[in-house]
Amino acid sequence: MNKYALIGYPLGHTFSPIIHNVAFKHYGIHAEYGILEIKESVFENRINTIKNEAWSGFNVTIPYKQRIIPFLDELDPIAAKIGAVNTIQILANGTWKGYNTDYIGFIKPIQSWLDTIDICLFIGAGGAAQAVGFSMLEFSFIKKIVVIDPIKKNAETLIKKLESHAVKEYEIIDFNLIDHISGRFDLIINMSPVGMGSLKNQSPLSVKNISHKRTIVYDLIYNPARTLFLKEAEELGLQAINGLSMLIGQAEASFKIWTGKRFDDGIYAQLKSKLVE
Repeated sequence: MNKYALIGYPLGHTFSPIIHNVAFKHYGIHAEYGILEIKESVFENRINTIKNEAWSGFNVTIPYKQRIIPFLDELDPIAAKIGAVNTIQILANGTWKGYNTDYIGFIKPIQSWLDTIDICLFIGAGGAAQAVGFSMLEFSFIKKIVVIDPIKKNAETLIKKLESHAVKEYEIIDFNLIDHISGRFDLIINMSPVGMGSLKNQSPLSVKNISHKRTIVYDLIYNPARTLFLKEAEELGLQAINGLSMLIGQAEASFKIWTGKRFDDGIYAQLKSKLVE
């Protein structure tokens, strides 16, 4: 049996095993998908151990989408450009090859509103932000990207990478001033873990004074489906989107890398009955 897993910490919230195991069963593929919850203090040692075990592939999530890269033998060109990996394929010769499928899943839920977006606010500058930023750079009508992260160096690194790919206006906001942000944003994206797990009773910021009536508020968190961040957006009458569509989109792309198959209507029907958006 082929073994796959999600690498990250913490993982109590994840729907990934449900998605992939439904797909494996649907296609009659003799495989199983589980989780590898690895604490940051033992990450390197644990990955070195895993590299000597029998695995077929992995997904990678917070906080390891960048930290995993030194352990890979090969990088897909898009993953190299983004600078973050969320999918690993283990080839027949034992080579670990890294991909990024997050950027594929991110765009789908906001496709019909893309041409209304001029100014974006990124909350968080980690691995997910690398992929989201890469997606945003493809659209010329997006003029400005503002980034806020508790670790300023992360924001600076992200913007430096984005600047190397596209000329736009970029700005970093001091995290200590998060409650005093001025201006109005067309798209506000939470890419931090604030709102899930032990932080589920928190919101990264209030959108009330930084939004307008057509602002899209997008939280990459999907469990819970309605974070405090999204609840506030809904109360303000804004378009509020959680991360479930992105999760399924990137999962389908990962599944295709591993098996050569996409999710068909039968898989989507099963996921709709199992997962509550």
